[in-house]
Amino acid sequence: MQLDRGAFIISFDCEGKWGIADKVNDRHVRVLTNENLNRAYCRLVALLEAYDMKATFAFVGGFVMSLTEYLEHSDWFHDVLIGGRNWLSRFNYDISSGIYDGWLNPDALAIVRASQNHEIGSHGFTHLPLSDAVICRGDFLQEMQGIRNVAALKRVAFQTLVYPRNNTGYLHELSAHNILGYRESLLKPGSKYEALRNTARELNVFQSAQQPKPVHDVVEIPSGYFLNWRNQFRKRIPISMTVQRWSHLISDAMENRRVVHLWSHPWNFLEGQQQFTLFERVLQVAARAVHQGKLDNLTQLEFCHLLRQQSGQSDLHSIAA
Repeated sequence: MQLDRGAFIISFDCEGKWGIADKVNDRHVRVLTNENLNRAYCRLVALLEAYDMKATFAFVGGFVMSLTEYLEHSDWFHDVLIGGRNWLSRFNYDISSGIYDGWLNPDALAIVRASQNHEIGSHGFTHLPLSDAVICRGDFLQEMQGIRNVAALKRVAFQTLVYPRNNTGYLHELSAHNILGYRESLLKPGSKYEALRNTARELNVFQSAQQPKPVHDVVEIPSGYFLNWRNQFRKRIPISMTVQRWSHLISDAMENRRVVHLWSHPWNFLEGQQQFTLFERVLQVAARAVHQGKLDNLTQLEFCHLLRQQSGQSDLHSIAA
C-alpha cells in the first residue's frame, strides 16, 4: 500500500515494573519509582508539546490503576505460569509487603491525558507475553478482558495494541476485542543473536523507512525502530550518529512515502545518558518536516484510520468508554 505522504509515528511502551515483572532486581527497585517515572512522563509530554508533535502512549492496564482500584478489582488479576513460574509472583509478593511503587501509578496516565493531544494505547493488562507459543487461548482472553475492564474503569478506548515484549500472537482474535491495529514485531523471538542485530542496526545510518502493508482484518502498524537507549555500551554510540540515522529514515519516508516509527520506553529516559537530548534532536528533524508539510505526524490510531480509509474499510467498532 502506498501513502499519499510519508508518516512519522512515535510510540512509548508504558509499563513501570510490569515490563520486567519476571526479573525485577535491586536496580529496578531503585530506579522505577513512581516519582522518577512521572518526572520522565512530564518531560516527554513537555517536549512533544514544545514541538507540536503527538505520540501513542501504550499503557499496561494494571500500571494505571490506583491502590484503591486494585483492592476493589483484585479479581481481575489471574495467576499464569510462564516457564513454570507464576507471572504475578513478584507483583503479589510486593503488594502483600505494602510495596506499590512502580506497579500502580495512575498519575502516569493522568499526565498524558492532560495534554489531550496523544493517543492512549494498550500494552496489555499485566504485560503478560501474548504469544500463542507461550500462553493458552484462555489466558489470552483473560488478559484481553483485563484491558477492557481498565478501559471502562478509566473511560478510555484502547484501539491499538503494542504487544508486550513485541511478541505477537492470537492475531486473528484482535478484531473481536475492538483492536484496530497492532505494532508489528521487528524481533525474531528466541534468536540469541537479536541483541547483536539490534546494535548493528544502530550503526546503520542508511536504514530505510518502512512500507505499509495491505489492510486485511487489523492494521499491521510498521514495527519501526527503537530509539537508541544510551545506557551501558550503547551510550558509546555518538548522538550525532543516531541523529544522522533518524534523519535518513525521515528523508526516506518523505521521498518514498513510507513510514518511520520511533519507539521507546519512558523508563529508558531515567538511565539513558543524554536520552532527552537525543530525543529532542530527532524531534527537531521530524517536526521541521511535519511543519513544512512534507511529512504527517500520526498516532498509531490515526495511522490505522488512514490505512483503513485508503483501503475502503470503515471503522465501525471501538471499545466503549
